[in-house]
Formats: sequence, structure tokens, C-alpha cells
Amino acid sequence: MSQPRSPIEDSLSFRTITAAMAMVGILAASQLANTPPGLTLFGIAGTIIGSFVSYTRRHKRNTWIKWAIILGILIVFASFIEEILFYE
Repeated sequence: MSQPRSPIEDSLSFRTITAAMAMVGILAASQLANTPPGLTLFGIAGTIIGSFVSYTRRHKRNTWIKWAIILGILIVFASFIEEILFYE
């Protein structure tokens, strides 16, 4: 039995502000951690692309995107664990 879907939020200004706040967070973390500029730009580009895809696909189920995000999180988590266990 599936639950009824909640109403879709269509506010472009809210999504733009949210993306901008995410980019400020990426820039602040990159500055603090001395991240290479290329990696910072990759994070900013990912935020912009992700926000655009999220807005354009807001009325669809996006199951494959959810699975891709889960896979990415697991890969990053495995890399994190490997770094902790085999740090020299």
C-alpha cells in the first residue's frame, strides 16, 4: 500500500536560495580544508547541475537518481573507512 504523495513545491526562488546556501557551505569548507580549486569547482558545478535536475524532474519519481545517490554515498563511505583503517 503506497502512501499518498505530498504536494510538489514549485518555488524557484526557494530552490535558488537553497542552492546558493549549499554553494556557500562548499566554499567555506573548501577554504577551511585547503581543498584544490578544481575539486571546489567540481562541487559547485555538481550543486548547480543537481539543483537544475531536481527542479526539472520534480514531478517524477526519480528512482534511478535515488539509487545513484545511494551508490555514491556507499563509495565515499568505503573510501573514508579505507583511509581510517590504512592511514600511515
